[in-house]
Formats: sequence, structure tokens, C-alpha cells
Amino acid sequence: MRRITAGFSAAAFATMLSCGTALAADANAFAERVKETMASQGATLTYDDAVSEGDTVIMRGVQIGEGSNKVDFGQVNFEDVTGAPDTGYEVARVGFEDISGTDKASGDRTIAYDIMGMSIESLMINGTQPSSNQPALLQGTPFYFERASVDTVKLSEDGEETFSVGDVTVTSTIGDQNRFDSDFNVGNFRVVLPEEKGDDGANMGRELGYDVLTGSMQSEVNWTSDQGKLALSPTVLNIDNVGTLRTDLVVDGYTPEVIQSLQKISEDMRQNPENQQNSGMAIMGILAQLSLSNVSLSFEDDSLTQRLIDYYAKEMNQSPQAVIDMATQIVQANISQIGDKAFQDQVVSAVQSFLKDPQSIRVATEPAQPIPFMQIMGSVMGAPQTLPQVLSLSVSANGDSDQGSSNATAQ
Repeated sequence: MRRITAGFSAAAFATMLSCGTALAADANAFAERVKETMASQGATLTYDDAVSEGDTVIMRGVQIGEGSNKVDFGQVNFEDVTGAPDTGYEVARVGFEDISGTDKASGDRTIAYDIMGMSIESLMINGTQPSSNQPALLQGTPFYFERASVDTVKLSEDGEETFSVGDVTVTSTIGDQNRFDSDFNVGNFRVVLPEEKGDDGANMGRELGYDVLTGSMQSEVNWTSDQGKLALSPTVLNIDNVGTLRTDLVVDGYTPEVIQSLQKISEDMRQNPENQQNSGMAIMGILAQLSLSNVSLSFEDDSLTQRLIDYYAKEMNQSPQAVIDMATQIVQANISQIGDKAFQDQVVSAVQSFLKDPQSIRVATEPAQPIPFMQIMGSVMGAPQTLPQVLSLSVSANGDSDQGSSNATAQ
């Protein structure tokens, strides 16, 4: 999967190989500039040559990565290119060739991969001297695109498909007040669980009736740089006949200055990996600028919970109710260590309700005011029993929203 992940990120980085004139020499100069930009992001690019044909720039022999993780992108075309190396570039569309290759897995296995139908539209690339009038987002990142897509990604072993994703899209917009919105969608995915005696997770999945897992995924990101508010809300993973997992997260204080500081720390860590202590202190300084507005995690069941109850009942030669009682006792024993009786009762009641009638369960932090990250860390290290109160933590089951904060008891 490292190679596939590198392929996705490399596809985005490779779009920076743009040119603002129709001269082949300029195309080479721009490609060299892109190599520098990519290096600043921790990626390595090589290419055979770069030429211009009208407003289209063609890079040939493009490769991203190093050693065994290198991915061959072949020829990459950049259409309707305008701009200059100092102020930056705009590219209407970037087209990629389909990619195929193999990667050695553990043992004697060889994994084959195919990536098809990649493209990027409306690409903007920062120059060496970007204008201060640029949106804040472009001041903190080397490139921006309005849409990227991949039709299909497939992995196979010995000619048998083991994993695939399809209809992958990323769309982005920059609005008023430096607001940035991005949507990430995976239209469909398919995972075949391996038939291997040594893979306990896969064996258990098959015993639960999951020879193949299919589903989809969606995620939204909203960022208002003027306010420093970052929302990853929602991220939804749906797995057929398993359930739907949803996460929501809102953080305050995530300003362009914080982003630039994180980039500097990342670069320092790459150049001086032995100097981890100073990097750690710098990260603590950044955390001191951030606050948590809310975070929630919910799961809507689609038969997984009952399958697990029945599975463990069979394994332990017990009744399903005995398994539910045992699971509840384990939760109670662990949560009691926090030392908050009201919160303990709330959690146990919610778990009991969910296991007896598996519909949905939700854990949420929804404070009246944003909570500084350092206050949270202080509670974790010094007084963990206060965490439910500090976080205004609540746990609810089966749509019961009356449980409120940790002061309430689940019904």
C-alpha cells in the first residue's frame, strides 16, 4: 500500500511540473523549480526531459519516490499553462498515463497494481515570490487544485484481485473570508479477506461472514483561515453489512502561522532527526495555540455487533446474554479507573442499551466554549478523573440524546 499511497500523493505533486511559456528551455527550468518544491515537501522527482508544445507542457520519464518505493508515471501532460516562475502558474488540466507495476510482498508473494484514469483540473502552483494578495491557503501550500480524480485502483495477487477502489474524487473551493472547502469521496471499495491460516483477523472476519468487504467513504474539510477554525466534519465510512462509522472534529486556532510553523518543524525533523527534544518542545508550543471545539465518534450498526456476540458466544460456549453481561463488566471495570462515578454509570448504561439492541452508539465532546489543548493535556497527566468534566464528555446509545454531559446518567 505504500506504493499506492505514494502514487496518489505523487500524482498531485507531479501536476506542479508546469510551464508558463512555449519554450522547451523554460519547461526544463520550471521542472527544476518543481523538483525543489517537491523536495521541500519530502518527495523526490526525476524525469527524462520536459518540452513545450504550444500551451501544453509535456514531461516524459517522470518518476516519483526513491528505491523500491519509486513509481513510474511515464508521460504527464499539462494543458493550457500560464504564468511565470516567480509569481506562479495556472494549469487547466493535467493528464496522466495509466500506471501498472508489481511490488514484492512478504515471502514469495508478488503484488500487482493498476492505477487508471487519473487527472487534475484547475491547478495553481506557487512561484518563488508569490504575491501577498494570494489567499491564505496558497501562502501555506505549494499548490492547489479544484478537482482531482482517479477512476480505479486495483491490487491483485497471483492474478486474483484483493483490493480495489473506484470513483475517487477530491474537490476544493476557496471562498470569501479565506474560507477553504474540500470534499473527498471514494465511490466504492472492495476488500477480499485472505484465506491464510496465520492471519487471525482475516480468519475471524470470514467466520463472521465477511469473505468480501464493500463500501464507500466521504469526508469534508472546512477551514476559515481568518478565524483559524478547522472542521473535519463529517468523515463517514460505510461498510456494507457491517455499519457506518462517522467522526466529526472542530479545532480553533489553526491559523496560517500555525501551518507555517508545522512545516518548519517538519523540515527541521527531516534535516536533524537526532534533535527530537527541541522539535517536541516546538510542537508543544503549537498545541498551546489550539483549542478543541468539539469531537464526536458514532457507529450505526448494520449487523456487525450481533455477529460478534454470536461468534463469542459460540467460542466460549455461552449464551449471547452471558457475552453481553461479560462485555459490560469489562467496560465497567476499565471505566471505573477514571474515578468519575456519574460518567461510569452513563457509559455502562449506554453500552448495555447498545448491546441488547444494536442500533447506534455515540461518544461526543461538545463543550460550551473551546477547550485549550494544554488544559486537556494537563488533565490527562495530572488529574485524569476530571477529563469527563473538562471535555463535557457524553456517551449515548440508540439515538438517546437526553444523556447530555457527564453529569447525567444514561437511560
